[in-house]
Amino acid sequence: MIKNLKIFLYFLLILLISSGNIFAKDIMIKKLEGKTYKIKANGNLNLLSSNYHQHKSYENSLLDDNLSKNYNKKGYNLVADGELDLIFTSQISSKIKTKIGANFEFNIDDNKRKHNPYLDQIYISNKNKFGRFEAGNIKPVNQRMKYDPASFARGAGGIKGKYLEHINLPILADYNNSINGVCQDNISDSSCANVKVPSFVMLSQSPIGHGGYVKSHNSKFSDNDVAASEFYNSYAKDSLRSINDDSFEGVEDATKISYFSPDLNGFKFGLSYTPDSQNNGLTKNIANTQNNAKIKDIFSFGLNYLHYLPNGAYIALSTTAEKGNSVSKDRSDLLAYDFGINLNYFGFDIGASYGIWESYSKPNSGSYSCSYDITQNLLAQDCSVNAIKYNDPYYFSAGIAYKFGPLAASLTSFNSNFHNNKFRAMSFGIDYKLKKYLMPYFEITKFNFQSDQARASNISNQNAISSGNRQIRDNEGLVFLTGIFYSF
Repeated sequence: MIKNLKIFLYFLLILLISSGNIFAKDIMIKKLEGKTYKIKANGNLNLLSSNYHQHKSYENSLLDDNLSKNYNKKGYNLVADGELDLIFTSQISSKIKTKIGANFEFNIDDNKRKHNPYLDQIYISNKNKFGRFEAGNIKPVNQRMKYDPASFARGAGGIKGKYLEHINLPILADYNNSINGVCQDNISDSSCANVKVPSFVMLSQSPIGHGGYVKSHNSKFSDNDVAASEFYNSYAKDSLRSINDDSFEGVEDATKISYFSPDLNGFKFGLSYTPDSQNNGLTKNIANTQNNAKIKDIFSFGLNYLHYLPNGAYIALSTTAEKGNSVSKDRSDLLAYDFGINLNYFGFDIGASYGIWESYSKPNSGSYSCSYDITQNLLAQDCSVNAIKYNDPYYFSAGIAYKFGPLAASLTSFNSNFHNNKFRAMSFGIDYKLKKYLMPYFEITKFNFQSDQARASNISNQNAISSGNRQIRDNEGLVFLTGIFYSF
């Protein structure tokens, strides 16, 4: 009740503000000896109501493994999130500008999940005739220079992933359908060495932008090395995100230095260097990552091209990459790249992107280092003997949007394959700009998980039997989001 009251107050605040923008963007402007000093504040508030329909096993307050609490209750859920940017600017001339910026976020819902206001990014930048230089805790260039459908998705952001707050990832089914009941209570037990909790790529992002690794129901279990009950359904517990987020935050904001080149006939180049993926300084890491998935000496690259046509239409292309070294000798190094294209023509936006995780801190040994062999019983799965190696994980996104006056709509889709665990999502969003700073919206997203399945103890092929009898219980369904977005 208290949380619902808090959210109602946020909603009331938005309605009061809707009659006029009471926030001043420029807090202070001062000119001194030819220099201009400015302090600026801007941000947003977002309130939404959600409803979802998933596999019936994921709609109970306690999930079928009898350990995982369901953080997505049936019926309507209220969610509020917001951002505040504070920026100090010192401008010597039109070509030389220095900025110091900080970004704060908050998230709250009525499912007993919350992220109290926290510092998400802090940085300093200098722009001159040679380009822009940055230092601090902020996204790397490969995430900021890419073009893809997520950049023009409408509603709550489509495949950018706001809907991901409201879904549950596949879990181990009831232990009666698994190889050994103890796997339900202690995934790290030696008798469960060949059982894998499926992991998924869920955003069109490289590993760093994906939170440092893939996502699973029990994020810390990807190496079978943790047995703490607090990590059951840890993904859903920590899945709150801002409506503007296009990544899993935290790892991407590790301390770094970056360079962006000037525009060279439509081409721009960028480079970032991050010494340590887990050094977040003053900013908060809300991505639940592996204990030993630390990456050092990360180089991020970005190259894009933007060309405007005489009628105002444009074509945008990008290629990005990131490379790093794993601290653990038991894991592979990092190498991933992405290609994207966006086209704009008379109100239409069309785009697509394709990304490959060629190397991604994958364990070099153990059950997560090879694919299941579906010709073998689960007990016979052994990555040290005749192991079936994984293909490189990949994702593909596509979308189309149309804007006519204050009304805009989009259809975006996302497909990925990680270790033969497949995730698909298609999202339709529509919004209407009532005023320059006030926008109601609606979105519906269909999602589907398909997990890699090995043979169970009854020697039946898991892919050939019903979902209710599989060792891993997949999930699919619909997420409905409707809300109002206020920017200032």
